[in-house]
Amino acid sequence: IVMEKQAAWQSAINKVFWGYLAYVLCNSILCNFFGFVPVLPIILSIGAIAAIVFYCIGIIGMKNVCEGTTWASGTKKLFISVILLAVGLLFDFIPLMGWVTTILNIVAFVFTFLGYNELRKVTEDENLAAGAKLLWISAIVCLATAFFGFIPLVGAIILGIAGIADFVLSFLGWKKISNSKFNPGQLA
Repeated sequence: IVMEKQAAWQSAINKVFWGYLAYVLCNSILCNFFGFVPVLPIILSIGAIAAIVFYCIGIIGMKNVCEGTTWASGTKKLFISVILLAVGLLFDFIPLMGWVTTILNIVAFVFTFLGYNELRKVTEDENLAAGAKLLWISAIVCLATAFFGFIPLVGAIILGIAGIADFVLSFLGWKKISNSKFNPGQLA
């Protein structure tokens, strides 16, 4: 049973890793640099939804493997976050409903931040804690960027650079987490 849980953990982490990175790529980097190209924002939104679905499948796997452990609360918060993001992306396709997407994204950010914060305090696995800390820092970068994004001309450049920083921090964070080992002895 230990090997099954470890295999399920690794499978879930791989889905989260690739799904999250694809989401950041579609929703941050490419959209900020190439959003002016006709039709591309729609294609990127579809890509972001597909990435969120893949990420969500991975988060569900993480949440299921972690039931009854000290990691459960953090993974549940990430699960809530990803559901809110997915619903927000769907509202993005409805004309004049961008305000709903904005509210859902803000609430999702709070859950993401809290989930990473809980996972970075894990003591049973250094890789999980170190990876979650990088993801937590990435969330702080995104929050800071939101304020600078309103500055004319310079804001777009800051958003692009922050998108790259988010991508790098996310890549390193999820890569670190992918090296973590699920330990069934860490019951809550």
